[in-house]
Amino acid sequence: MSAAMDNNVSQFERMHVPDLKTFLTKRGITCSLYRKQQLVRLCEIAVELQLEVTQTQDDYKDMDSFRRTVEVNGAKYVLPEITTVLNWKSDLRDLPLIESYDILIYLMKVGQWNESRLSNYRRDNGFNLYTSNHIHDVKLHRLINTEYFYVRAACVPETRQSENPYNPWVIVGTEGHFRSGGCTCVVDNGTCKHITALLFSLENFSSRHRDRNTEVGTDVPCTWDRARKLSEPLTINKIDIRNNPSSSLPVEPHSSHYTPSKGLKLSEHEIEKRVFNLCKINKSVFSHILENSSDESDGEVEIPMSMKQLADKSKDNGSNFLDFIKLYHDDDIIHQIQARTSGQAENPEWFFYRVGRITASLFHSVLHYKFGDVKDNYILRNILQQNNKISTPAMKYGIINEPIARHLYFQNYKKKTINVLKYLYVVFMYLKLIHF
Repeated sequence: MSAAMDNNVSQFERMHVPDLKTFLTKRGITCSLYRKQQLVRLCEIAVELQLEVTQTQDDYKDMDSFRRTVEVNGAKYVLPEITTVLNWKSDLRDLPLIESYDILIYLMKVGQWNESRLSNYRRDNGFNLYTSNHIHDVKLHRLINTEYFYVRAACVPETRQSENPYNPWVIVGTEGHFRSGGCTCVVDNGTCKHITALLFSLENFSSRHRDRNTEVGTDVPCTWDRARKLSEPLTINKIDIRNNPSSSLPVEPHSSHYTPSKGLKLSEHEIEKRVFNLCKINKSVFSHILENSSDESDGEVEIPMSMKQLADKSKDNGSNFLDFIKLYHDDDIIHQIQARTSGQAENPEWFFYRVGRITASLFHSVLHYKFGDVKDNYILRNILQQNNKISTPAMKYGIINEPIARHLYFQNYKKKTINVLKYLYVVFMYLKLIHF
């Protein structure tokens, strides 16, 4: 048993992240937000608990066949796989009229949304993807001899927006009701956030183009008209943080404005003399003196100082703290700190060098905080890591084993689900009364 366990552990270490996620997903464990080391640990725990595979290739085929099964003339008919469809149309003139209650019925029946999630749908990730224009390239295919359409689209990923888009799709009837759906993401059961974004996008398009079947002399193809979500990262010096964008943009010094004169040739001694005078005038301090390496210093690596150590040293030297840390943090020191803090929360040195620094998680709060005369505020406490954060062995164990506990809970109580369909008739009649 021990040899087999060691073999599994070494196998997990060699596996890539997508393969680890597939291993866990087949055993019903959610694992989309974990790093590789955490995924490896979850795989080890799954082996220790001897969790059986809950989703096989045959299960997927049965599910895929079921969601493509419709009724035609009183008989069941399996629609062709969406990957085999070739003649897609960008002209959405024939898209059925889709109403808001069509989305409601789908989310309740297929998505299993409860009352709380329905009432807070505007906070859902899928709705946010819709409002942020992540859906684009919507196309239509009429299924021959049926009253159904295939509607597919491309959805820009929420985080890695430069990666290939996901392709959500739905089967919609001529009366606007949704039969089922799927996606190229790992969920692919018609309940993912990309499907939700597509549903709201189709309803919005339908409401804005109610006259798309009216023929006029200036007819043009009725295609998707919402701009695609684009990711345009900016360097920090180009980020506009003005409260009033109409005000004039202040001009600030930046390295891009530095244009030294060319053609001036100086000796090494003259360069050292000018640099010394420049630092003397600005009351700067040399934090490094570059010398030829000797045998005594070979193999010795300087440990970068923390922000607290730098503050103490600048105070002892009587120099300006900001000028001191600018001079100290050259490319070599920055790369050393980056290498020593890899692994973040799993690395003790990450906490050591984090004290006194404005991290990415605090950057937004610092920009929008109005600093006053009160020195003791929550922003400074967060920067100096003075806020008490309780971390016990029990909490760490709970964080690591939460997916396993969630899976076991689901296995024990999956038969005791809430039947939300009992509200369907009442809600439908209420919406019908409002719309008609």
